[in-house]
Amino acid sequence: MRVYPRRAARRRGGRPIRLLEIGVQSGGSAVGWKQWYGDALRYVGVDIEPRAKRTENAAQDMFVEIGSQADVPFLR
Repeated sequence: MRVYPRRAARRRGGRPIRLLEIGVQSGGSAVGWKQWYGDALRYVGVDIEPRAKRTENAAQDMFVEIGSQADVPFLR
């Protein structure tokens, strides 16, 4: 996450942010994004592995959908 702060700083400031991340794995980056953007972030992650769902936290606007990035109808 050290690469992002100078680029992401322009988006901070309370404006709503929607982020789609393909490849959640263990959810470490999802937690990092939430720490960086706080309540302004609505996070949706996509992963083929059902265990990635453990990252989901609806109370914090963090959602994980299980499916393949190769499945175009699913991504829509």
